Amino acid sequence: MKAVLDTCILKLASRPNFNNPAALIVKLCWDGLLECWASPAMPEECSAVLADQPELLALVQDRFQVGYPLVELDCVQHEPDNRFMECALAIDADYLVTVNTARGHFDQPAYGRSRVVTPRNLREPSDGAGDAAQTLNHPHQPTGLIYGLAPFK
Repeated sequence: MKAVLDTCILKLASRPNFNNPAALIVKLCWDGLLECWASPAMPEECSAVLADQPELLALVQDRFQVGYPLVELDCVQHEPDNRFMECALAIDADYLVTVNTARGHFDQPAYGRSRVVTPRNLREPSDGAGDAAQTLNHPHQPTGLIYGLAPFK
């Protein structure tokens, strides 16, 4: 499964919470169970958002694959978010994972073949995600906090 993660998902993954769906998604990327992608235009935003999380930033730089969009879009109100959509469309991602689903942001259920889902929705088998729900309910899901990425080491 291919996914593009909005930087808000990465930031949420760094927060201490026993049942953190965003952290689970990042853990699946770390474990190689989910292909996470970024475009060359996204690292600057990731660096700014994750400035206080060097371990998580290193994970993004090390584990995320790079996709090269051939078009520049302007269909999401928050201009930098267009980079995530460009990447999702370029790599034919299964999912664009975000919490920004309000009007003017990622407010469509899908863009091309890429479904827009929240971390929690991606975990729910009832949302029609099918293979995503199976992967995210994999027996190797983390049982505790991922804060500080300690379980990754």
